[in-house]
Amino acid sequence: MILAFLICVGVAIGFLVMGIKIRKSDKPAGYYTFLKKPEVDSIKKYNNAISVLWYIASVFLIGNAVPLLFLEKDSPELVMVWIACLGWLIVSVSYTHLRAHETTLHL
Repeated sequence: MILAFLICVGVAIGFLVMGIKIRKSDKPAGYYTFLKKPEVDSIKKYNNAISVLWYIASVFLIGNAVPLLFLEKDSPELVMVWIACLGWLIVSVSYTHLRAHETTLHL
């Protein structure tokens, strides 16, 4: 279970690095290379909004990973942790997508 925790922490650190990279960028943040990057009036505000989402995602990921340190391999609570992680993933991706559109429209 410690290996799973360390993997989650590694991914969370990656999210933090992405947030820092986006915050410092002078170009609008893009998600995929094959999509056109959004046209925004204030690149700084847009990138700050997107970087905050990366920071929040890393905190939630670590929060969902902490129980892995205390659960046994075949415990029923482990299923709940992974359901929480899956729910977090769906909500965060949906929110990020909607927030990016909202930020693009209002900047």
